[in-house]
Formats: sequence, C-alpha cells, structure tokens
Amino acid sequence: MRVYLGRFALLSLSCLAVIPLGCIQIHNNSQGGDVNGNNFNQSQGQEQPKTELPSPEIVLPPCKETTCIDLNPKDTGCEQDAITVVKNEFQGIEIELRHSMKCQASWARSTVPYPAVIYTEDAQGQKYGLYTITRHNLHYSGMGPGRKLKACFQMPNQKPQCTQLIQ
Repeated sequence: MRVYLGRFALLSLSCLAVIPLGCIQIHNNSQGGDVNGNNFNQSQGQEQPKTELPSPEIVLPPCKETTCIDLNPKDTGCEQDAITVVKNEFQGIEIELRHSMKCQASWARSTVPYPAVIYTEDAQGQKYGLYTITRHNLHYSGMGPGRKLKACFQMPNQKPQCTQLIQ
C-alpha cells in the first residue's frame, strides 16, 4: 500500500477510494518539491507568509454577580468599567466601594497600610473578598456579588471601619 503525504493527501485518498490504479505517488521530500518531483531550494525562493488568526474579543464578562465572589477585579476585567459608589476617609486612610455594571460585582479599594485586611460586606454581615495587605500601596479586595455592599478595612486589634451600606 502506498503512503501519501502532504497537501495532496485528500486527492490521493480519493484516488484510492475511486480508482486505485492510475493515481500518482507523492513522495515526501524534505528539501521541498512539487508533484512532478522537481526540487526547489526554499532559501532561494520566497518564504510563505505566516497567517496569524485574529484573537477573539471577549464578548461576555468572565464572571457575573455570584460567580465573581472573591475574584480579583483586575484579573477578571471587571475593573475596566468600574465606578466609585461611595468613598470615606478614616484618619487619613481612604476606603471606597467600587462597582462594575458589566460584572454586577463590587469590591473595596483602599490605601490602608500593612498589615490591615480589606473586604466587602453585605447587610447580613457576610464578608467577601478578604485581602490581607502585604505592602504599602493601593489595594483591592476580592469581589462580592451585586452592589448592595459596604467596603471595609480592619487594622490588627482594632474594630473595622466601613463605608455606609449601599441600598
């Protein structure tokens, strides 16, 4: 049985299926060549252009509401359309509740220093996205579902400081 390689495999297979006699044999030639066995040197010819497929655009958000719980808003793309819903300052420390309409999720953003914890909390006291600060910087908690939350931070051995709960 003959082995057919390359771009003419489909033609060769159809020859095998319909008329096994009279098909041409295609040889695999590592230096290049055409169906008639004529060789060519690829370094002297032009290279085939490489076609790159366009990357698909993300149409849907990577998470939505409850599927966003505890995820990072920057990593999920939720930060892109975020707005500050409420912002407070406690002794020079800013805390704000950020919300993404696209993701239907919210999170805390703060300048709180190390070693505090930031998070969001709902009306029932459920905490979401607890993030322990490891260095001085602008920090994001993980996300909580929806918009009816408050943003909080807590320094060690102190009571939490929160924005008002959004209704």
